[in-house]
Amino acid sequence: MGRLLLSQGDIATTRFALQLEEDLPDDYLVVCDPVIWGEALDAVVVAPQGLFVLYVKAWQGLIRPRLRGAWREERADGKVIKHQNPAKAMRRAEKALESFLKDEAPDWTLRIRHYLVLEEPEAEVSVYGATEPPVVRLEELPERIIDAPPLGEGELEDVENREALALALRDIRLTATQRTSQPFVFRTSGFLGLGRKVRTVRRAVKYMDRHPQQGIEHLQNGTLASWLSDEGAPHLADLARDVTSGTVGSGRIALEKFVYGTGLVRRPRVRVRPRRIDIGYVLSGEMGSARLRVRKGLGRGYLYGQLLADAPWLRVEPSRLDGSLDALVTADTDPLVITEQPSDAGLELESNASEEPIEIPVRVYAVPEPSKVVRWLLRPLVGLIVGAVLGGVFGWAFWQWGLGGALWPDRFSALPSSLGWMAVVGLVGAILGLARGLTQRLEWPIFHALGRWLLRVVLSSLALAAIAAGLMGFATWLYPGWGLDMVSATSLSILLGAGLIGFIGATASEISKGRQREIIVGSGWSARARLWTRRGAVAVVLALVLLVGGRIAPPVAARYDVDARAATAKEWAGERFSRLEERLNGWVDGIRLRYYEEQAPGKSGGSILDIFKK
Repeated sequence: MGRLLLSQGDIATTRFALQLEEDLPDDYLVVCDPVIWGEALDAVVVAPQGLFVLYVKAWQGLIRPRLRGAWREERADGKVIKHQNPAKAMRRAEKALESFLKDEAPDWTLRIRHYLVLEEPEAEVSVYGATEPPVVRLEELPERIIDAPPLGEGELEDVENREALALALRDIRLTATQRTSQPFVFRTSGFLGLGRKVRTVRRAVKYMDRHPQQGIEHLQNGTLASWLSDEGAPHLADLARDVTSGTVGSGRIALEKFVYGTGLVRRPRVRVRPRRIDIGYVLSGEMGSARLRVRKGLGRGYLYGQLLADAPWLRVEPSRLDGSLDALVTADTDPLVITEQPSDAGLELESNASEEPIEIPVRVYAVPEPSKVVRWLLRPLVGLIVGAVLGGVFGWAFWQWGLGGALWPDRFSALPSSLGWMAVVGLVGAILGLARGLTQRLEWPIFHALGRWLLRVVLSSLALAAIAAGLMGFATWLYPGWGLDMVSATSLSILLGAGLIGFIGATASEISKGRQREIIVGSGWSARARLWTRRGAVAVVLALVLLVGGRIAPPVAARYDVDARAATAKEWAGERFSRLEERLNGWVDGIRLRYYEEQAPGKSGGSILDIFKK
């Protein structure tokens, strides 16, 4: 038995509807009296083979079809009635259905069949060939539909797809691109001070997505839902009411639910940094923390959702995503068993950016407190040895490729310069390594801390050496006469010096990290690191300015005769200064003469103020 989909509150009473309900199989759906893109149809059958549009006629007597022109209905009583050619109605219906499917099911490739159904059993068709649309009697219609071969790519073979399409045909009278009878006017002013008018759902959604505050206001005051309901989109009107009544908090979330629920916009993209959280080593019984940042990626949209931890020892605060999120992920190692293997857990990011939650793995190592021998003897000893070796390598390289042999003091000539530089720089490295070992964090194993230190040393030394090489190359290009060949002893000495500064800076940074009471993974650079970065950038810029200024200053001075102009200015300033000096000397001499004259014998006494009064 077929399924009838009628308008809400309607009951199937026509012979046509009852016949289809009785003779069609259960998986065939009959939508009665749909209005598609403003076109009223008698019925649409949603079948596994495709769509069947039916035009039901209660004609009697002899029916004379024509390819062009009106059809004639010749009744038994001799009365002749002319009817408009149904081919026109068929073309309008096909265009309306194609527009409907383009909006509601753009990825489907459905084909449409049309049948003109004669409801009266005594009606006969006088035809010499095929008609458009084909004519079929009501009692033959179910068999014709069931035996029809499939058209399209089989999207309607799925029962859920058929039901969804049938309900859409019944309920949706306004699709995304269909013009409405009345425009919707937003509060903001458009061009020439007129209100922003839209006449399609697509343009309304696009405008709300670009002007979210306007969309929120019209969602919350109910005007958008009223407009959608009046224009024949009750499903979107219900969506507008649901998102405002079921969303607590941000109106931006309600707007995002609505615009995405229409199917007219894409999901927003999400950026999670880092994608894997490695809290690292934490003393058993203490807390370890890491930073997690969630941001919207390129494109449209507004992010909302929440973070959930899948382990009781893992906590994330705050956990609610509303636009963006800066969360602190904390692992409590007290319930964790101390093993050589890490403890793995995860976070689930449930958001509107994806249908399935995004998994964020979390790893932490619970370690015991080291013994005093390891802390105060073994760690400093390892740091001292490694620092001495690194310093010795720098000293030997300075002697081998740099200016070490030439700069070694003559008073220490008894000691070979190679061993001398290795000893001096090695001693500096040993002291730095010893300090790093003494300040190493308790929870860090020796090899972990040593790996961090060496990696920082390599990266810092290479970075500073690269900057120095770039500056020297730039200086060589500006000043070819300097002869700064990259393989010369002077240039190699500069590069080694930059690398040594990187070694010292990286070690100082590790010492600073070890002295911190708490380390939050991924919390960014410390204030000191940012300060040194800014200072380094300023130093590089100043060096470039000096190099460029030294290069362009002589040509500019020669072009504008700066030397002559400077001499003229100097002469003019000298003359003005001489005149001023003469005037000041004369004024001082006058004061002294008057002062002594007033104090001479026979003169009345006075004060220094009397001089200025005169």
